[in-house]
Amino acid sequence: MKRKFKISFTATWLILGFADHVNAQVATGPEVWVGAPYDGNWPTAAGCTSIKRNKCSLPYKHWMAFGGDWSVDLPKNDGADVFLYVAPDKAGSVDVTTKVASIVNACKFGRKGGKAITINVYADKKLVGHLAYLHLNPIVKVGDIGRWGSKLGTVFKADQTDELCWTGPHVHLEVGSQSGYACYNKDWKPLQAIQATNFLGFVTGNRANKFRSKCP
Repeated sequence: MKRKFKISFTATWLILGFADHVNAQVATGPEVWVGAPYDGNWPTAAGCTSIKRNKCSLPYKHWMAFGGDWSVDLPKNDGADVFLYVAPDKAGSVDVTTKVASIVNACKFGRKGGKAITINVYADKKLVGHLAYLHLNPIVKVGDIGRWGSKLGTVFKADQTDELCWTGPHVHLEVGSQSGYACYNKDWKPLQAIQATNFLGFVTGNRANKFRSKCP
């Protein structure tokens, strides 16, 4: 299930078409997709016994720090650009907007882990979920309105690491729903290449009934 958003512009928002869109379960209410923040790879499952290693961070094992329903660490070189990609499941079905809700230290002890950016996601002006991008050098500020492809910042770089939080250059992404549970793309395989905007999961919670659920 490797999907990439196709973009066409309107005067007020980006209306997105989705190729090869199939889902076994019919969901109710607005659905908002989350896209990959950059080109990279899905993490590996090899030796997946510890939360201390970002290479061992498949959604069903990884920890959540900012109230998400699932999270994953996406490896990337430090200094790489990080982008926001969220959109309606079906083109024109709902007006999706976002706002930067907070920017705080990503790790308990501050400087070692960069910043965490939390972003509220709205469908037709109703809050439906949130995203959190951790270990960034942000260029946005609280209150900023996000658009398709908005740059959030760059992957954090530092000489020191914190084995309980930041083990090297990567972005920790969390996705949470206001009602029900968000779900993640069940079809990504360890070390599989992903491209920016590829479908990672849903913000909204119509397809899952527990934390760390795979999308149907």
